[in-house]
Parts: sequence; C-alpha cells; structure tokens
Amino acid sequence: VTCDMKVDVGLPDELLSPLYPNIGLAGLNLKNPLHSSIWDAFSTNMHSDNGPGRYMLVKDYNMFPKRNEGTNKPPPNGILQRGWFNKHLNLIPAAVILFYELDWNDSHWAEKQLDCGLQLNYLRSGLGN
Repeated sequence: VTCDMKVDVGLPDELLSPLYPNIGLAGLNLKNPLHSSIWDAFSTNMHSDNGPGRYMLVKDYNMFPKRNEGTNKPPPNGILQRGWFNKHLNLIPAAVILFYELDWNDSHWAEKQLDCGLQLNYLRSGLGN
C-alpha cells in the first residue's frame, strides 16, 4: 500500500528543494551590449552543461546582509539561527566573479590596474560585513 500524503516535518523550504550554488556577477553594466550578452549567457543557461547554478547580478557591493555585531548572542553549538539557510543560500553568493574591462594598450594601464584592485577590495569588504 502506498501513501501519497506529504508529511510536514518542519524542515525549511531550502532543505526540501535541490541546492544550487548562488554565484554573483559584479562589474557588469547592462546598458553595455557586451556586458548584457555576458549576463544573458549566464542567466538564461542556468542549467547548462556546466552544471546547475543560480546567478545574481551584484550592482552594489554593500547589498549583502550585515553581520550582527554584538546585538545577538551566538546560538548554542549545533543550533542555527532563524533565516540562516535563506541568508547563506540566497542572499550571500558562494562565489563572485568580478568583470573589469582592461585594454593591454591603454595609456592609463597603471591607473586601470589600480582601479581594478580597488574594486576587488570594495567587493571583499562588502562580502565581509
């Protein structure tokens, strides 16, 4: 005898569906046709031969949730806070790809290289909050 009745065991929705990595794409300006085509390639081929993944466009490096510094005591060992799954599966990317246009023959190569490093540091600090 089979039973098609679903039993609610109180698990978060995030554990009841397949888990895919959340990958952030930063540095893309969708008004630029090249950048738009890059975004389209990732966002429309989410389940391609490269494996499943979810992609998010990172427009602002401070868009990620902030840490609660001292406002909440850490939960006892083994207990996760409410919203932990959503935060770490949907809001904070597992990896971020930073796109930056560089031209090897640019007369301002050193400035562009410095700016690229600054963008990377801004991104890191936004993720570290």
